[in-house]
Amino acid sequence: MVMNELANAGDEVLLFYNDNSFNTLVGLMKMDGSLSEDLLYHINLVDLLSVCTEGRNVTTEIKCHSLLPMDEVVRVLVHPDCIPQVKNVYIRLLYSCYVDCGLDNKETFAKDHMWSLFNSCCTDITKIVKAGPLTPVDPDLKTYVTVHIPTVMYTFFESGQISALLKVQAHRETLQDLVERMYALFMSRFVQEQESDSLRETLDRCIKLLHKCCKEEVIVLPGKLSDNIQAMSTSRGARTKGLLWKNRVLEKKKATQLNLTGPQDNINRTIIDGATVRIY
Repeated sequence: MVMNELANAGDEVLLFYNDNSFNTLVGLMKMDGSLSEDLLYHINLVDLLSVCTEGRNVTTEIKCHSLLPMDEVVRVLVHPDCIPQVKNVYIRLLYSCYVDCGLDNKETFAKDHMWSLFNSCCTDITKIVKAGPLTPVDPDLKTYVTVHIPTVMYTFFESGQISALLKVQAHRETLQDLVERMYALFMSRFVQEQESDSLRETLDRCIKLLHKCCKEEVIVLPGKLSDNIQAMSTSRGARTKGLLWKNRVLEKKKATQLNLTGPQDNINRTIIDGATVRIY
């Protein structure tokens, strides 16, 4: 219903800034201070589209393609003046409508749009990697780099059934750069200081898949990067086993303590020469 209304709406509602109006969107993103009402409206509109296309809904995907073609989505994402708030809604739309979608998405893998996006992602990843202890990390940029980029990458490279369309060899330098930047992100202060393991697990899974793709395509990674990734995976596995062992020990200790301090009703007491003997 929502997509039908959007598809039938006029230009005063569908503020997508395509084609000749693209520079207007760039100008809005370059404005200092808080986001303008027009830009906020546009962000919410694109976010609405991404929500409508979630869950591989073919009907809404087709309508969305007519409203925001893939080349226009990527054009916004890779622009040097694109701000994180805009990137987040656009990459969510890209993922739900063009990557993890119900339609035949061979075009997504056959064209070079995604590789252009990955080149741009490397720059954003580096911003997080280079953030010092006193450097505040933009929360929107953090979400873009640590949540959306790994999700899109993993789904894209995992699609083995159409791997012949990925043109990996033609973009070997981009793939090498991706692996290097993602590994640097995993090892960065920002990631390693996270209390939860969920982020590290997400990045670990993505890096392993990229590394596997490199090995299958016989793409040599720079320096000792391949060895470092293998060591990272090994240490990750050892850490997981260690945590499991620790949890088992704690559970066993807790169970033993419960047995030793059971209810008094389960203890029969006998007095012998003034001493108390407990009979279990």
